[in-house]
Amino acid sequence: MQLVKIIVPFLGTVLVCILMQPHQAAAQNRAVPYTATLEGAPSDEAQQAILLQADTFAREDRPPRTRALLRKRVADDLPTIRSILQSLGYYKIQISTDVDTNISPARVSLNITPGPLFRMGTVTLEGVPDNVPLSPQIIGLAPGTPATAAAIRKGEDILLDMLGNHGHPFARSTSRDVVVDHALNQVNILWKIDPGPACTFGPVTITGLDQVNPEFVHRTIAWQEGETFNATAQDTTRMKLLKSGLFGTVRIEHADTPQASGSLPMSIVVQERVPRTVKAGLEYATDTGPGATFSWEHRNLFHDGELLRTRGQINDITQGADVRLMFPAFFGPWQMTTEGALAREYTDAYTSKSITTGMMLERRQTPWLRTGGGVRYRLNTVDDSEGDKKTYGLISVPVFADAVKAAPMLDPTSGWTLKGETAPYLDLLGENIFFVKSRVQGSVYLPLLPSRKLTLALRGALGVLGGTGLQDIPANERFYAGGGGSVRGYAYQKAGDLDDDNDPTGGLSKLECAAELRATFTKTLGGVVFLDGGRAFPDAVPDDLTDLFWGAGAGLRYFTPIGPLRLDAAFPLNKRNSIDDAFQIYISIGQAF
Repeated sequence: MQLVKIIVPFLGTVLVCILMQPHQAAAQNRAVPYTATLEGAPSDEAQQAILLQADTFAREDRPPRTRALLRKRVADDLPTIRSILQSLGYYKIQISTDVDTNISPARVSLNITPGPLFRMGTVTLEGVPDNVPLSPQIIGLAPGTPATAAAIRKGEDILLDMLGNHGHPFARSTSRDVVVDHALNQVNILWKIDPGPACTFGPVTITGLDQVNPEFVHRTIAWQEGETFNATAQDTTRMKLLKSGLFGTVRIEHADTPQASGSLPMSIVVQERVPRTVKAGLEYATDTGPGATFSWEHRNLFHDGELLRTRGQINDITQGADVRLMFPAFFGPWQMTTEGALAREYTDAYTSKSITTGMMLERRQTPWLRTGGGVRYRLNTVDDSEGDKKTYGLISVPVFADAVKAAPMLDPTSGWTLKGETAPYLDLLGENIFFVKSRVQGSVYLPLLPSRKLTLALRGALGVLGGTGLQDIPANERFYAGGGGSVRGYAYQKAGDLDDDNDPTGGLSKLECAAELRATFTKTLGGVVFLDGGRAFPDAVPDDLTDLFWGAGAGLRYFTPIGPLRLDAAFPLNKRNSIDDAFQIYISIGQAF
């Protein structure tokens, strides 16, 4: 009996616990769903920051278990919201909340009265050396500018960068007192700076070289020993060494302390890349058929950064090969390139065979601007669509300027490019024909979303030939429009005047324009829609801009480390019967422009 008295209550307790467990679990799983609204945010930036950082909004899909916890969640967010608004320059903040839990889902309302935007008052910089041109205006904190935390942080970065560019690489901010003046609605700052010792560039030690001549690195260095230390010169040197293609990594550092004279020893540590590269590519277009390209280059032929590059191309239109040898420091900052090429072209407009040789001098004026000029000679046999076969010996003196401020290079989403070239030509054989050929082309890339997943790309090009008539100019030197790199939707060279056999006659001028809307869907997939326009004109000045050929289409992009793979389908909007196909297909590597 004693055992029964013990077991029965125990089993009863266990049974009660088992029966109550679902009810307890249900109680634990119960939550208080709610909807939250925000009113009065002073800007889109403030609204987005609050929605992302305040739990009331960021965790709306994970409601608390009780009404009390919901009210606590809202109350706990108020300091976060105040901090966000203060970082954006609002210090007279009032926030009202309303939590209604008598309905389902519960309703939470936050209403902000931000008050006036506080602006910069006085900014005092203590400890800045007299030779450093620093002021509140220079660091972006002029009186009256919005007193945001981001502006203050950026101001400190500019301040220290300026000191580093004027001989003080060890400068630091020892204190920053920010005083909020509620009476004047402004913020005053007292910065105390320890500039550290004044330094000059000292001796340079280079490590990591194997096949590259140390003199190449010394020529690339953007400073001279004994000059006032300049941090920007370090960055410039590093980028120039990386862009040479000779190094995989470049690290430039200075010693932890200067010598007694103020000289600061420098070290450059590099890791060389394999100097040879082989590239191959395939392409296809309905107007030019399948094609292939092949190239081989050696970036350190004689151990001083000389670049030897060979390239071959073959398709139904063009078969050719060229070789270039570039000497990076032929004459001070000027580099010299020698070149030679063999080519055959079979087009509806002409058939040509040519041998070209030349020499060019060029100089990089800035990181984004390159200029140059030289001389070329081309021995050229041309059989045009009229059956007239001639041989020309054309000597030309081209000059060019090439400005590129677009990024990233393989698939630009912002910036612009502008390229121009002009060259007088003289035929040393036959009738001594003389003409001048000029071309200019530009593109602009406009990001339409902060994420840069939607970009508007625009391109324009103009070419002009002057000095003689159209019939006197070799057919392969005239201007043509149409094809994958020109006006998509029309066959190669056929966006212009045609002869009686519907073969292109070429022109003395050319005008092209294009617009592409580029979208990125995933990390590897994107798409475009585009509109191209242009034509070749028989006169040196385009006479009727309403007579352009227009093509439209869409395409897919598959993004790879070597650039996007491109598939475009284009349709002629000015289709000519028995001349233009219903559409053209283009498959290649890289964006259209």
